[in-house]
Amino acid sequence: MEKVKLSMSIILVSTIIVFFLMVGYVKADPTDPSGPQTLVVDNTSRFDATNWPAIQIQAEAGNISHLTIDAKTQTQTWQGYFGDITGTITLDDANNNTMYDWYMVEPQGEIYASNSTTVTWDNIECLDYTRTNGGLNLTRVETMYGLASDDVDGVDETFNVSGKLSDGATDHPIVYVGTHTIGAGSCPAADTYESDSSAGTNFIEILLTDNVSIVFTTIIENNIVGNDTDVAGFDGVTHDFQMLVGENGHDGDDLVTPYWFFVELE
Repeated sequence: MEKVKLSMSIILVSTIIVFFLMVGYVKADPTDPSGPQTLVVDNTSRFDATNWPAIQIQAEAGNISHLTIDAKTQTQTWQGYFGDITGTITLDDANNNTMYDWYMVEPQGEIYASNSTTVTWDNIECLDYTRTNGGLNLTRVETMYGLASDDVDGVDETFNVSGKLSDGATDHPIVYVGTHTIGAGSCPAADTYESDSSAGTNFIEILLTDNVSIVFTTIIENNIVGNDTDVAGFDGVTHDFQMLVGENGHDGDDLVTPYWFFVELE
């Protein structure tokens, strides 16, 4: 009888241990994007009009001349960011005490820039340009950045609503945001330039929202497993990421727009 009681006790204790282990396992949800450990602005530059001096032509009384002019002017809608990223995958507790970690020289994942200090990641989804039941849509976002619907550097002119990249054929890839899967080609998408040319599909950005804030989301370019070769960016120099964020500089508006950066590494 004592042996039976002992066996039953062992089974009971074992069952309790297994139960708590299972509870701990079930609660181990994937991590939402978090703020970076460090973020340093190394330098900033902008369009230099002195690179395009005035061109002189002669006027002669009685002449009528047809002129064909091509010119550049700096956008008053977008700020560009680019750079490099390293990271660490870590096994931490709630107090950020590390049991073990793995350093990543060429991480994969996404960088997010939100116009809000916090993002409700459980509500994250593609920005729907035609949304009518509250939240953000194209009209509200373009109003936020001082845009008219026909501005050539507007939001939908920059981020294709169909999720197609500039080659017109390739969809943006699947993006995983915490526990959420953003389907390929489902969000407005853009791909910033490589080597001063629109050719190339390595620097991809999509528009997300939690329907309170807009979340500009760029995919870290090195998203091919086993590939540690960086790609030349807009300036011919290798970068890990490039991204655009909205900023209203129209009609002499010189106020700056704060953005909060989050990172999710894979």
